[in-house]
Amino acid sequence: MALHSRRGKLLDWLLSFPPLLREVFLLLPFNLSRIFSLLSRWTGEALALRISDNGEILEVLENLGGKMVKYISEVEEKNGTLWIGSVLMPCVGIYML
Repeated sequence: MALHSRRGKLLDWLLSFPPLLREVFLLLPFNLSRIFSLLSRWTGEALALRISDNGEILEVLENLGGKMVKYISEVEEKNGTLWIGSVLMPCVGIYML
């Protein structure tokens, strides 16, 4: 399973407020999801998870700092190779397991 990016400090901060206050933030004249997206472009940290049929996390591959590929949207494992697709990068990442 591919995870596009980590949950950042801005989102953690927003989620720390009570639900009613979060709704007030959403009514403000700026787009928080757009701000979060812009801030996350600098890191591009992504995760790939291997999960069991029961949903247990078996293995985690981290791409700290976006050094390999940023903003992964899908992963596929075949014959010991992890093929990585990205929503923003015009390439396919290949990682030998």
